[in-house]
Order: sequence, then C-alpha cells, then structure tokens
Amino acid sequence: MCTNKTQPLGPEGGNNCTWRIVEKLKTINGTCLLEEQGMLNSCIAEGDFPFPKTQQILYNAFASSTTSQGGCPDISP
Repeated sequence: MCTNKTQPLGPEGGNNCTWRIVEKLKTINGTCLLEEQGMLNSCIAEGDFPFPKTQQILYNAFASSTTSQGGCPDISP
C-alpha cells in the first residue's frame, strides 16, 4: 500500500507501492460475493483473463445492497 497520495505507483515509488485507498464506498462480506453471488464459481468457469462475467458479478455486488439483484449489503460499522 502506498503511504500517501503523492507517492508514485510502481517501483519508482519505493518499496514497490502498487495501490492506495482513494475513496471507501462500501464494505461487503466475502461470503456474499464469492458464494451467494457466485463469483468464485464464475472465476473457475471462465478460467482466463479478462473474466467479463466475473467482473460484472463484482460490479453488481457493490452497485446494489439487494442480494436478489446481485448486490451485497454494506457491512460497515
């Protein structure tokens, strides 16, 4: 994780900084995503990059809180 907003991503940033939190929108339960919405099985079935169906499952999980619509509820405190 990058230590600040100005640290460049990649090896140039020192300590191989590869990601940073820009904005927290929602926190979901992994069980909802992987099992209830089927992301794990989708990943296995697609088997190779770019995983378009799996990407859509991930998007839907964060776009809605209604499980019947592919969403997962926010579990933030």
